[in-house]
Order: sequence, then structure tokens, then C-alpha cells
Amino acid sequence: MDSCLADWFAHFEATVAGPLYYPELSRVNSTADSPELGKVFPVAFYYPAFIVAQTLVFYWIALIIVHAHMCLMYKKLARLVALLDTVKDDISCTCSGTDDNDSAATMTRLRHFAVELLPPLGHRMEWPLTPARNICQSVEYFLQDQMRGVGPVSVLPALVAVKAYWRFASGDWSREILWINDMVRKIQGKGNEIARYV
Repeated sequence: MDSCLADWFAHFEATVAGPLYYPELSRVNSTADSPELGKVFPVAFYYPAFIVAQTLVFYWIALIIVHAHMCLMYKKLARLVALLDTVKDDISCTCSGTDDNDSAATMTRLRHFAVELLPPLGHRMEWPLTPARNICQSVEYFLQDQMRGVGPVSVLPALVAVKAYWRFASGDWSREILWINDMVRKIQGKGNEIARYV
């Protein structure tokens, strides 16, 4: 899925004339902003067209889901390997001379499995930073008055997803979650009653 998303993004980027988005200083305030720490998101992303903005937000949600679950899977595999280390000497090695399609032989190869043999996660470990922050930095664009009710309602599910994933991400995301709560209240203030239940 990660590879498919990368291919899709390269194709999408090639179909848009000019940059996909451009940065501007944020004009939206939040109770999470402070004189000492500054704004949670001092830069907002603006887009050449609504469809580009909405598509990128959906793409970033997909990245969060895929990358967060990849990280979780690697952690679980590391715990499994640690457990296997306690019993691997009891598992006989049958690596040589076995058919790769033999499921019994494949299972016994667990003796040699190591998380380090998997491709490194690399930039995928940054999912709480990059795609999640990109979504938040896009909210101001969707809250513009000319978006009427369509903009706020289209970004609300993305904010809910980011908030949910930040809750189990390592690190302290309390300011960012407070910022999301403020944005949800702004969306509710624009007449979106669904936001009341988020």
C-alpha cells in the first residue's frame, strides 16, 4: 500500500500545474498558542483549487493510516522476536534443502527471523509529524468564508483521524490535540452540527 500511495502521489503531482500548495503565515488563533511557545501551527497551507486541497488531505490521511500501522506492526514483530528468542533453540533448523512453498518449512524458519531483515521504516516513522501536521496546516484554507459549509465539513473527518492517531503516538501531542479541539469548535461555529459530537 505504501508503494501504491507513492506511485499515486507522483502521478497526481504531475497532473497539477504549478505547486500543489503554498505556505502563508497563519491567521487563525487557538487557545493552544502561547507567547512563550508561539503558534502551534504558525504556517498554513493554501491551495490552487479545492479539489487539490481535498485530495491531498485524503492522501495524507491514507499515509497516516498506512505508516502508523507499519510502525505498530514492526513493534509487534520485535516483541514476537523477543519471545521467540526464549524458545528458538527448541525449533529445529530446516533451511537447507526445503521447498519455499512448504508452509511447515517456512514456519520453522522463524528461528532465523529478525526485524532487522525487514526494510527500514525510515521516513514512515515521521507519520505523527509530517502528514498529520500537513492536514492541520491545511485547516485554515478550508475555514475560509468562501468555502461556506463545504470546506469545514470536508476537513472535519481528517481532523478527527489525526486526533485519534496522535492519542497513541509516542511523544506529547497535547498542544496539537488542544488546537484540533479549537478547530472543531470553529467548524461547529460555522453551523456544522456534526462537529458537536466529535
